[in-house]
Amino acid sequence: MLEFVVLDFPGDAPDAAYAPELRRLAASGTVRILDALLVRKCTSGTVEVVDPAGGLIGDEDIDDVAADLAPGHTAVVLVLDHAWEAGARSGLRGTGGRVVLATPAVA
Repeated sequence: MLEFVVLDFPGDAPDAAYAPELRRLAASGTVRILDALLVRKCTSGTVEVVDPAGGLIGDEDIDDVAADLAPGHTAVVLVLDHAWEAGARSGLRGTGGRVVLATPAVA
């Protein structure tokens, strides 16, 4: 399952404390980071996009994030693949079960 995730941080750079856990999840194969970038909204309201990576996050996505981002904040925008899910679905199919609903939780 792919998930579009936006992490909002006050200031002109994200707090790096989130990064080790994200790296751990990727290293363990729990998730794969398919795309990532930063969207920064200056206090003047101008928007800057930093480090576009894989191209899965489009201009419309960036515009939507920027519209919701408060001035003086920076967003980390991620496209994640929940790699653990492939094995879980395979095991479920082996039992005759099936996933009938899967929605990403929003915190």
